[in-house]
Order: sequence, then structure tokens, then C-alpha cells
Amino acid sequence: MSLELAIKENTEVMRQLIATMQSGAVAQPHTTLTLDAESQLSKAETKTISKKETAKIDTHSVINPIDIHTLNLEQLAVLAVLFNGNFDELTTEQLDKVNATIAATGKHRNTQADALYMALVNLEEVTNLPNNTIHDLCLEMLRHWSDIVGITERREFAIELLRAGKVTSKTPEDTDPKVLFEQAEKLILQLAKGGYRNNAVEILTQFGAKKLGQVPEDKLAEVVALAKKALES
Repeated sequence: MSLELAIKENTEVMRQLIATMQSGAVAQPHTTLTLDAESQLSKAETKTISKKETAKIDTHSVINPIDIHTLNLEQLAVLAVLFNGNFDELTTEQLDKVNATIAATGKHRNTQADALYMALVNLEEVTNLPNNTIHDLCLEMLRHWSDIVGITERREFAIELLRAGKVTSKTPEDTDPKVLFEQAEKLILQLAKGGYRNNAVEILTQFGAKKLGQVPEDKLAEVVALAKKALES
């Protein structure tokens, strides 16, 4: 190979090498821009996902209030001890704490709640009271707890409070029939779903009814009282 031909070939190789290098230099910024775009897209997707997750959390954090009239006497006593009336509406979370307290065993029992419940259970003057009145009675007893040290004293004190009008209770005539019906309905359902369907049927049968809608309005308060008593026993 002549020197002239060798130089020519080397020159051609150099041109190709330079062209390749230039092509690589142009591609580098392009590659960087592509990565940045992907990064921006990733961030946008992350924000979108975060918003969706936040929306899910916000949706699940909505707490539906619990109707206090669906509670039994023991739940009302524990509710008063745990929260001392410091709530506007009873929440699912609070009810869970109430039920957990009731389910506790041994040294984990809440002795004050147990004592309050035992003082009121099977007390005739309390049986027919609406739940909000029973809860108010519990709160009033707790305010004087240190002065009523035995179960007999506590039962007598509860009766005195009711007779003295310190705890106001509505008579059946003063209570909205719609409210009574809703309360009775929830209690009857609670009996049926809790494995006491026969008790629920028996209560309705006492009023010549096969379903709650057949019970006369002036008898709804009695249905409520009987259902509460069945749940407590």
C-alpha cells in the first residue's frame, strides 16, 4: 500500500470517528432530557397516587355516629366511666373502647364501671328510662362516687336522684313516637342478630304483633323496656 493511499484511508477513518463522536455528543443531551422527562412523569404519577391514597384515607376516616339508644345498660355505665360525657356524638371508635372494656378479664377489668353497672342492673326505676337519661344518671352518680361506697348506698342514691328530679326523664307521652319506634326497632334487631330471636318474637307476641309496625304507638315504650331487659339478662 502506498503512503498516499494509507493517508487517505486514515483520513476517512478519522472522519468517521469524528462523526461518531459528534453524534454521541448530540445524543447525550437528548438522553438527559429523556431521563428528566421520565423523572417529571414519575413525580406527577407519585403526586396523583398520593392524592388517591389521601382520598382513600379521608374516606375511611369518616366516622358514623352511633345511636346511644342502641346501647345496653352495661355499655352505658362503661361509656359514662370512660368518657365522662365528653362527647357530642358517640363514635364507632368510642363504642369499640366500651366493648373492649366490657370484654376485659381479670386485673384488666374496670372496677368502677363494674360497680356502677351492678348498682343499676335490675333496678325497676331504671329499667323503663330512655338511654340518654340512664347515661345522665350514671354521670350524676360518678360525681358523688366517693360518697356512695357500697352497692346498697348506690342503688338508693340512684332512686333518690330520680325521685328528686335531679335526672330528668321523659314519660312515654312526651316522647316522639317516631323516636320510640326507631329505638324499639334497633333493640329488636339487636336481639335477633345477637342470637335471641325467640326473645324478640316473644316480646312482639305480647302485643299481638308479628312485626314491630303492628305494635300500637302507646305500647312502644314497653317494647323498648322489655327489649332492654332481655339484652341485659
